[in-house]
Amino acid sequence: MLELATISLSIFSYVTEENDRIVQALYNVLSPGMHAEKLTKIGTTSQFGDPFTIYSYESDDEEKITAILNHLGDQLDSRSRTYLTENLENKIDFDERSVYLRLDKYKAYQQQLVITEGGDIIKVEIGYNAYTQDENSYDGIAALFRSFHLIE
Repeated sequence: MLELATISLSIFSYVTEENDRIVQALYNVLSPGMHAEKLTKIGTTSQFGDPFTIYSYESDDEEKITAILNHLGDQLDSRSRTYLTENLENKIDFDERSVYLRLDKYKAYQQQLVITEGGDIIKVEIGYNAYTQDENSYDGIAALFRSFHLIE
């Protein structure tokens, strides 16, 4: 069975957005018991000189990763679950042993977790360890995602 190795969540806050709302959107993806977790904050500028802030959360603690994925599975809307079921293979990088998801950051602020392909997102990267070729396969990852109710 695959082992969860890491999780990384990141979100951009542009100068026209309220940072506290963006931070809250990110916390809404974390399980409720993790709202005191520290976020990394990086201020930077775009290629056009516009300032923005990147907030991120990373963990390699399997209990925390499990809690986040359980919360995500509990809160993910049914259309997103169907979409992810149909498109999971496109979200997997087998070489990097990572799965990439994009959540709508504005919906997350409203406590609705929705998979999107849009631009204003919370990027979620889930890293896993696989010790055999059979484990590092679509079926292995689908079984893991099914166990968290992320896919049908």
